[in-house]
Amino acid sequence: MIMPKTILETLGFRRNWVYETIVASHPKKGLASAAPMGVWTGDLRRVKLKIYNGSKTLANITASGAFTVNFPKDVRLFHRALASKRLPLIKTPSGLHAVKDHSRLELQANDMKKAGNAVIVTAEITGHRILKNTRLFNRAEALTLEYLISKTKPNVKANELAEYRRAIRKVAPKSEYAMIVER
Repeated sequence: MIMPKTILETLGFRRNWVYETIVASHPKKGLASAAPMGVWTGDLRRVKLKIYNGSKTLANITASGAFTVNFPKDVRLFHRALASKRLPLIKTPSGLHAVKDHSRLELQANDMKKAGNAVIVTAEITGHRILKNTRLFNRAEALTLEYLISKTKPNVKANELAEYRRAIRKVAPKSEYAMIVER
């Protein structure tokens, strides 16, 4: 029997690849917040995030358990979030906050494990809004390009190339990009 695709498979997620998103969360009282954050899946059903201790996002998710993962249309939204510029957040029909006019997953945290100075949150998908031509941002392609360009420079430092390889293996393990930089 052929199983239907999960929403993550439909979006194009690959197991253990890290995708750059905007996570919107809200405390029980107060204003919602949005922050750039990488997410991944190991089973194509649940989403995982590594959230650092002391962050507003971790406090909000610990308090409410519910949040959204939003898929930016381009990198300018990451800049707006990092530059502390208010993002256009709306309330979803389920009462969560999300980035206006962007695809999103609505999630409920069901497991939180300490990992050094962070917490790994595992969350179940409770809803979604997927727009046509949703784009997933994974840094491996751009990092591979930077690696290849750096290799052509006469004074490239070995530690710089090693950092590119490390990052590529982290965000796109066992990918063609990882194979390219290992050759």
